[in-house]
Amino acid sequence: MQNRDCRRWLLNTSGDFTTKSAFNLIRHSKNADKAFKLIWVAHILKKIYVFAWKLLCSSVPTDDRVQGCNIPLTSKCCCCASPKTETLEHLFFEGDLANRVWSFFIQACDVAWFRIHTFKFVVKFWYRQASKGSQKGLLLSAIPLFVVWEVWLERNRKKFENCLGSAFNIIFEVRRCV
Repeated sequence: MQNRDCRRWLLNTSGDFTTKSAFNLIRHSKNADKAFKLIWVAHILKKIYVFAWKLLCSSVPTDDRVQGCNIPLTSKCCCCASPKTETLEHLFFEGDLANRVWSFFIQACDVAWFRIHTFKFVVKFWYRQASKGSQKGLLLSAIPLFVVWEVWLERNRKKFENCLGSAFNIIFEVRRCV
């Protein structure tokens, strides 16, 4: 019989990933950045938590990250009218698509905003915008997670399925989720 490769989560005896075990890892870490703790918003799908965690660790496979693994690749952000190199910062915060989406939610949520370059800062910034434990606080904590998730999904649809998407699609999906 042939052994198959599989993923194992070493923080659980079963080897299965659980948000509880990941949360406990972060909670007990003395050097953990507060952003890692803030992404655990109630009632969000595990795949979005994992994606947010990967984004905080700069492990999302944007073109620049793939090139960093010595894989030859011509980079072109598919979410911009005049494409630039696809980096985490460009795709999620600086590009045309991301700018339109963030602008909508900044205005809709009445958030004082300035140029953002990292997901860690965005998570902390939105968390501080509302009182803790309030319904608005929960929504403002969740919005950045849904925005980056939907930008990622839209990027993948454009890049791999040649679908024509828009900021409107992302805004619609984020509003539906929150």
